[in-house]
Amino acid sequence: MGSKAIEIAEAIKDELNATAFSLPFTAVRDYLPRYRLEDMTELKVTIVPKSMTSSVLSRKHDQDDYLVDIAVQKKLEDEDNAKTDPYASLVDEIRDHFRNIDFPSIPAVWFGVANEPIYAVEHLDQFRQFTSIITLSYRAMYDPYSMPPKADFELWFDSSDVSTVTDDPISQWDTKVGSNNASQSIIDSRPDYVLAYQNNKNVVQYDGTDDYLLIGDIAGLEVDDFTAFFAIKRPFPSTHYGTVLAIQANMVCGDYSGIRFTFPSPTLCRVVFSIDDDTEKNVDSTVIYDGNWHVFTIRKSGTNVIIRRDKIEIANISDAPATINYNTEGLSSMGATKAGGSFIGFIPYLIGELLFYTEARSNVIIESIESSLISRWL
Repeated sequence: MGSKAIEIAEAIKDELNATAFSLPFTAVRDYLPRYRLEDMTELKVTIVPKSMTSSVLSRKHDQDDYLVDIAVQKKLEDEDNAKTDPYASLVDEIRDHFRNIDFPSIPAVWFGVANEPIYAVEHLDQFRQFTSIITLSYRAMYDPYSMPPKADFELWFDSSDVSTVTDDPISQWDTKVGSNNASQSIIDSRPDYVLAYQNNKNVVQYDGTDDYLLIGDIAGLEVDDFTAFFAIKRPFPSTHYGTVLAIQANMVCGDYSGIRFTFPSPTLCRVVFSIDDDTEKNVDSTVIYDGNWHVFTIRKSGTNVIIRRDKIEIANISDAPATINYNTEGLSSMGATKAGGSFIGFIPYLIGELLFYTEARSNVIIESIESSLISRWL
């Protein structure tokens, strides 16, 4: 269950506790609201995140629906209606209070409420306990490209956003989330910034000879599961092997540990997992060179890795390393890989966007971002 569901549940709890209702109570959020019958002599109001359903509305918009339950429970002295009615009235108050209430700090809007059961007959019959469940519904609709920064969203480079690029050739390319910006202090190794190149959008061009960018300080970053997206074009057939993105330990010897996304030849796309400075695991897929723009997706979850091109799966393995040792000295680079104390593996290509999440994103989110990238760059 996503963290936004927890945020909504917490906001509901805080709203309940800040509001004066006809009966006093202290609302709590819980995953497993299990109470002993003898504890129910005190009025219990418990908030439980129930579910999240995500759907794609269009090529550029997603919709997430969140359901959150509010349980109102109280052991009754007897089955006298007059002693039960106040709790039924409290349920009505809570239900009505949350109609059309949105929370400014949470990008989701109220769109419905249900009350089922109004009271649980079996609880009343067997335990003389009043139990009623209110289910509040909240909806988040968003363009994947306007998502707020998240802790698991490590990199987002967008060449079409001129405000993120400094100089031409490029001395710095800022990430749109976080602080791991890409830069190059060596003038001759700076990639070019080409204006209005693809769909009237600016792109970054690596020459395949000595261009590369270093990305921030990622020392200590541990990435076992991830999802990466690239909108890229190889401008001409090349015998160069090359690295689009490398996240690795900064080893001065020839070995290193980490991840590389590479094109080792004009016909291959490869993800290289360097597990422990010595052992490598490659995931290869055949790519027929056509000189066009493509959107590549790489998703790792546990030992499973898939590679997709333009929303079509082109590789799938189930024996990738579950854990990768990044050691303590981390670096990340675009356009080349560091080995033996110097950078190698330069590759000629153009890039529009690069996104890197430090978790395995759901299929719904993957397809949504792929659709947005395709509509922008292909």
